[in-house]
Amino acid sequence: MFRGFLYRGWVRSRRAVVPGVVIISILWAVLHAQYDWSGLLQVFLMGLLLGWARWRSGSAVLTLLMHGIANLWAMLETVVKVQWLS
Repeated sequence: MFRGFLYRGWVRSRRAVVPGVVIISILWAVLHAQYDWSGLLQVFLMGLLLGWARWRSGSAVLTLLMHGIANLWAMLETVVKVQWLS
């Protein structure tokens, strides 16, 4: 939705890339309201990275893969912390 639908709707010219990516990243961070301010900042920065990747690649597929890898990494960190370090 964010890197596909919203991106295509809001980023229609080169001049619209930065404001579009920033606004979409803010919306994406707000959607992750379960986190504290530090977590929201991380989500926002990840949104900027994914927005940049979307712009450079011209495709949402790369951003879907990047998001999946980030989620996998977070899950593995949680498993290690809960199962092995507790």
